[in-house]
Amino acid sequence: MYQSGDKSLETDYGRVRQAFNVQPVLVDLDDIDEFLDGDPKSQAPRLVFHGGTPAWSSEKGDHWDDESTKTVNGVEAHRFLTKFRHDAPRVEHGILSFHTLVEDGLRNFHSHETDDHVIRFDEEAWESRMEQSGFVTDNLLSMDIQTGYLLDYLDARNAALVLAYFQSRSLRESTISVDVDDDGWTEWELDGFPAKKLSRYVDGLEERYPHIELHWFHAILPSSSSRSAEEEASQNRQIPFRTIRGDSYTPDDVENQRGFEEAGLRRPAGGAESLEEAMSFYDWVFFDMSVLEKYIKSDDGHVNWWSRQGADVGWKDIFSERVYRNDEFEVALLLDDLSHIPDQEIPHWKTHNIAPSGSIPEEGIKNFILAEFVDSESYSNKVLNAISSVNDAVEERYDTSIFEPVDDTDPVHHVIMPARNERDALLDSMDALNKVFFERIDTDSIREVLSTEREDNVTGSKSALFELTAEHLDEEAAGEIFDPINGVYDLRVVADHRSATSKWDRGMRSFGISADVDDYREAYCYIMNQLAESLTDICEAIEST
Repeated sequence: MYQSGDKSLETDYGRVRQAFNVQPVLVDLDDIDEFLDGDPKSQAPRLVFHGGTPAWSSEKGDHWDDESTKTVNGVEAHRFLTKFRHDAPRVEHGILSFHTLVEDGLRNFHSHETDDHVIRFDEEAWESRMEQSGFVTDNLLSMDIQTGYLLDYLDARNAALVLAYFQSRSLRESTISVDVDDDGWTEWELDGFPAKKLSRYVDGLEERYPHIELHWFHAILPSSSSRSAEEEASQNRQIPFRTIRGDSYTPDDVENQRGFEEAGLRRPAGGAESLEEAMSFYDWVFFDMSVLEKYIKSDDGHVNWWSRQGADVGWKDIFSERVYRNDEFEVALLLDDLSHIPDQEIPHWKTHNIAPSGSIPEEGIKNFILAEFVDSESYSNKVLNAISSVNDAVEERYDTSIFEPVDDTDPVHHVIMPARNERDALLDSMDALNKVFFERIDTDSIREVLSTEREDNVTGSKSALFELTAEHLDEEAAGEIFDPINGVYDLRVVADHRSATSKWDRGMRSFGISADVDDYREAYCYIMNQLAESLTDICEAIEST
């Protein structure tokens, strides 16, 4: 991913001097063709990103960025690495957070879920280089990253990683005759990407020596790899997954039911005389819940929680699969469905495969083993349905609607439970909830049905809904009902201004949750349940008074 430095080699046929400079930059896929139409000559040094101000920080450390872009052929390129003179190159935070990478040694990152060594950097070489002063030579540095992790991230970000490559070689004090084309600059195409080559003899102080330069753009696309895509996809089907029983199966094994009989798995699975025996016919594969984040955040994916524990996961038009979560927020997939994961998605799911601490979700057992329907509601559906019920009650009572219809741009699909157990992920859900709740309230419609006294108190959407509630109840009862609604509003403010700690504290207290909470997904469940109950109380007040 990154190479920079000079190297001089003393050989029997002369002194070889070579220099490398490879700078990786992120380019949106929509702009990649226009970017590659640019002239690669001398772009690598120009695409170096230098350090600046802190852009993000956490207890795990700081990540820095100069918050700028570089332009090639009118197209913006974003950094993948930041170069520091007295510090090792810093990796873009996006890929670190997407895969939950933890730094273990200078710029060496491991996956928190799998402990895979994802990004590798030579810490000793860097420290040796920093001990030297002046212009450092004879010390090439590089940074490596596992292909699967990189491609998954590029896919989710809808970007290509372009390597702006420069290399030069010359032979001094040669003892042999070397012939090169003395034709100056020529345009090349290397591996399908644009390049320029300089080939000439240079008249030095005491000799005339050959000199070669190569300037090249090489794009790594989400769909590409240094290996054959078909070969890699085929290899992916041989990747083993661990089940809750501790057995190991590849998607290919599952497709061919290889090893099922020896493990006591039966297909078809009928004929059991007890629930315990029926459960022994099945096996399950578990994943940490962040496996879903890719599909939630991408425009090409979706996660639809249709019940408290059940969800449908979709990706482009490639696959749609049913998963369940247990009370420890671990995602379970029926072993048989492992074979349905598309080849190119298998590495993504593999990196999130875990040995669960919790049990098989009850609703999964009900669906697959007992063959019964599940009629529970997801937390997001509870709230969205309660909003609809309030609107229906107002329409029945006043013949008007107080909520604008849901628009295609409304982030309904982001109101769902956070995939990651992080404060920012919870706030993202609350921000989306604000857009489909508070921002859809028609304040003018509420004013029309309020008494004059109440109408004068309306200052915004939240106060309008409060006055409507107080119209049917007394102030004290309305205030108690509104605690969770006020809490959601406070968290929306925190989502807009992440440093608003007082609003965070007050918002969490509204739900009876400690501000120092460390289980943000559990907090989401409490918040959504209480909000749904408050909206149901409002609905009942309108219907009965």
